[in-house]
Amino acid sequence: MGWRYKTGDAVGSSPAVVDGVVYVSSLDEVYSLDAVSGDLLWRYQTGGQAFFSPVVVDGVVYVSSLDEVYSLDAISGDLLWRYQTEDWVSSPVVVDGVVYVSSLDEVYSLDAVSGDLLWRYQTG
Repeated sequence: MGWRYKTGDAVGSSPAVVDGVVYVSSLDEVYSLDAVSGDLLWRYQTGGQAFFSPVVVDGVVYVSSLDEVYSLDAISGDLLWRYQTEDWVSSPVVVDGVVYVSSLDEVYSLDAVSGDLLWRYQTG
């Protein structure tokens, strides 16, 4: 038997499912739900619309919201860091300890642990 969970706003992205937990972003929150029961484990209010899918790597949830990138503890939902960009950003991609997001005309590279900017590239 399946389950349903009603979020506070529309969900426009695909969920991430890791270790029996579903992570999904709505227009203003990130939700962590038990994959078997659908029970809410935690939720985090973002500063803007979160249209894109969250990514979970090594116990950390990375999600973009409007013009910010968030790093959240996957178990507690606590904010680890937040990075403000210049424009809308894509779903994060995490490779070898680096978080990559792209906006309308830039690519950002952030340290996955600290959220510090490593580099940014203007695409034109």
